[in-house]
Amino acid sequence: MDLIKDCNTFLAFVTDKEQTKKKLYKNNMCKNRFCPMCAWRRARKDALGLSLMMQYIKQEEKKEFIS
Repeated sequence: MDLIKDCNTFLAFVTDKEQTKKKLYKNNMCKNRFCPMCAWRRARKDALGLSLMMQYIKQEEKKEFIS
């Protein structure tokens, strides 16, 4: 439980010169599948990957859905 309690207490970001975009550079994740923050971050990462795959299939294969 201590790992989950201390999860994501440190976040380091990098940004461009204009500070319009920022990206997470370092953090201290516990990587426990029952941790709400780790599960949320993993879900966002998986959703982005799935979205990119669907866009590729839509463009290259000219298909609207996969069956």
